[in-house]
Amino acid sequence: MTRKSKYNVLLIVVDGARYDRIKDQKNFQMWAQKGTLFSKIITYGTQTVTSMHASFTGIYGNINGAYNYFGSALFRKESCKTLAQYLKEAGFNTFGDTINEIVVPKQGFDKLSIHDEKRDNLADRHRKMIKDAKKKGNFFLYLHYSNIHTGLVETVLKKYDDFDKNYFKNKDKNLENYDKYIKQSDEYLGKIFETCEELNLFKDTIILIMSDHGASVGDKIGEIGYGRYCYDYTLRTFSLFVQPEIFPFRNIEKMGRTIDILPTILDILRIPISAGYIKPQGKSLMKLMDHESDSRIAFSEGAGLVKPYPTKKKPLLKAVRTNDWKLIYNIKTGKKELYELNKDPEENCNVVELKPEIAEKLFSELIKICPEVIG
Repeated sequence: MTRKSKYNVLLIVVDGARYDRIKDQKNFQMWAQKGTLFSKIITYGTQTVTSMHASFTGIYGNINGAYNYFGSALFRKESCKTLAQYLKEAGFNTFGDTINEIVVPKQGFDKLSIHDEKRDNLADRHRKMIKDAKKKGNFFLYLHYSNIHTGLVETVLKKYDDFDKNYFKNKDKNLENYDKYIKQSDEYLGKIFETCEELNLFKDTIILIMSDHGASVGDKIGEIGYGRYCYDYTLRTFSLFVQPEIFPFRNIEKMGRTIDILPTILDILRIPISAGYIKPQGKSLMKLMDHESDSRIAFSEGAGLVKPYPTKKKPLLKAVRTNDWKLIYNIKTGKKELYELNKDPEENCNVVELKPEIAEKLFSELIKICPEVIG
């Protein structure tokens, strides 16, 4: 007989939310004051599909198969166990609502619905889903807020190409436009907060608010939105855990990864990793709270300058980073970029020739994670 968990799990993904733009929003701050914010989470994938498959398995896309936008068709579902599967087997009722059928692996969900990103009121829809899930007993509910993504597609991705000078010379206007979508996402989070208070979910539910990836507002020529490059405006995300019995009010600035999400939830719920599947590459974020010396390497991939968008090809750009340094490698051209992130957070100064020993050390880490870079 499956033992009932003390906690439910509510996972909210704010698609395309840059941490540097959402962190000062009123409702986001209200949420953050109730839990622990991991404010330097590095996503594996620069596109939603790749990011979410890695988050749901704790395994990078070069291993789980979901390494590009069409990754759901390539996903090794027989070999990779998902968060929904783990929780389903642990006795949870598992539900989700997402933007389209390719975003997350389906296995393990009792019901995974698809919303209309242009017509549905996601706040109303998701508040109802939370109330319905609460009635079912122990639940895992995944909610995907897609309106930032939708706004960017309609106002940016459909109107400009990646080298359109009219876009990149208007960065302030682009940022103003993007911030409108961020504000709308914050209003959504405020309404979800009200529902959680109404249902007393802060008492019996682990709530995780996260982003799959960030977005460009004209930061680097050649990327009007996201999904192309491996710079921090796209790769740096966040994970905000709320459960008063477990997570104190705290901001953890040490680097974590989206592949650490699954191991963290399993760690909290004391669910062991299953044998017979590919072992997750991530490790619990709880270790960052307990061990000052805990350090990890983050691996990310981007499609690079290939057409058509989105690409069916393997990513050309590979990146590895620590808290302080990032190496980006283009497997087609052999070009390396090295950035000292604490001194150069906008990644404008490539110091690969000035710091060859650091570049080689990070490149050796990249080879360990992704051997294909050397053929």
